[in-house]
Amino acid sequence: MPVFKGFLSPASTTQDSQVFNIPATINSFYLYNELIGTNSITVSIFRDSPAEEIFIFYKEFTTKESYSTSIPLLIIPGYQIRITSPKDLYFYFTIE
Repeated sequence: MPVFKGFLSPASTTQDSQVFNIPATINSFYLYNELIGTNSITVSIFRDSPAEEIFIFYKEFTTKESYSTSIPLLIIPGYQIRITSPKDLYFYFTIE
């Protein structure tokens, strides 16, 4: 099963997945706030042309807090996953 995973730091506050050329499903995702203090985290699905962004998750995380979900989310062709966090964050998405 393909994954989209990584680490965001203050030096790189946004990470985009590859563009999906065929329909795909996010089966689950896991987020972990590494930093001490609060952290505003956003997950969205977007495309560049025409510009459109659909926000699917937002949360204010506290110190060392994590979140996971296994609700399937469909990604249509031409869209990407975008993770935004101004502070340290680990993320892991399973995609089918």
